[in-house]
Amino acid sequence: MSCAFCYKGNGKVGTAHHMSFATFKTIFDKLPHIDSRKDNSRIFFVTQIAFGVTSITAHPEIWEIFDYCRENGVIPNVTINGAELISDSFLLRLVDTCGSIAVSVNETNFERAVGLIQRMTYFRAPQVNIHYVISDQSSEFLYDKVLPAVQNDSRLSRMNAIVFLGMKPLRGGANYDILTNVDYLRLIKYCLAKKINFGFDSCSAPKFERATEFLELSKVQRIELLARSERCESGLFSAYIDCNGKYWHCSFGQGFEKGGGIDVTKVTDFHKEVWMSDSVKQWRLSLHELNRECPLFEQIHAITK
Repeated sequence: MSCAFCYKGNGKVGTAHHMSFATFKTIFDKLPHIDSRKDNSRIFFVTQIAFGVTSITAHPEIWEIFDYCRENGVIPNVTINGAELISDSFLLRLVDTCGSIAVSVNETNFERAVGLIQRMTYFRAPQVNIHYVISDQSSEFLYDKVLPAVQNDSRLSRMNAIVFLGMKPLRGGANYDILTNVDYLRLIKYCLAKKINFGFDSCSAPKFERATEFLELSKVQRIELLARSERCESGLFSAYIDCNGKYWHCSFGQGFEKGGGIDVTKVTDFHKEVWMSDSVKQWRLSLHELNRECPLFEQIHAITK
């Protein structure tokens, strides 16, 4: 199942492409680590890897990839589409293997996604979140159906939080309207008033931080909220590697990002040739100069009425 607003443009029949376990292992083994002399084990500086998939059951080598992470002390986290039917045995293995599982929710998959979340929390998944892409067009369903369910539906009582993802004007998302600052403030006020556990992507952090200026908060309360906000970390302490094994600072910049597209499968020293390459260092410097506001899509954090 594809989403109309998919920024990756996924969903067309015959276009799906999976990173093979062999490619994943090649890349993983290049990540910075320390070799233990005592038992020949390895300690990786990477602690978690976030996997974005559409159908979790469609990847033919998903368990080889997840298990290899665990064998090397790295926790796999995953975002799934919430629309497919998943067997109990598959789901049990998923919650036993992954740290955090996010279920993408939208108007077309809502009931099935809620049922899936209920089953995962019943199986005691460490953390389950809803991912909801916010836009002007998706707001009505959010307020009418999703947020009331997060508050009152017993099937969601043991999930962790709803995480709001800002719409990116890219590919499918270009046909949707980004929430104005006023509407974004309304959403934050609603969640705080209703005591809903919520989060947001780092792309939205500048917008959230500005929203706190218009909330009736004490200085201490505002400081506590701001402490939970993390602006863009792309190329600072995270990286995106696509299914072809190429490094990009951010998944939204794949294909056109300056300094991206480094083929990790061909490098011999990840730290030197990728992480500390001239192009990545320049990205890092530029991001800091912009106070870590998105340099790719200024619309997502621009001040609007």
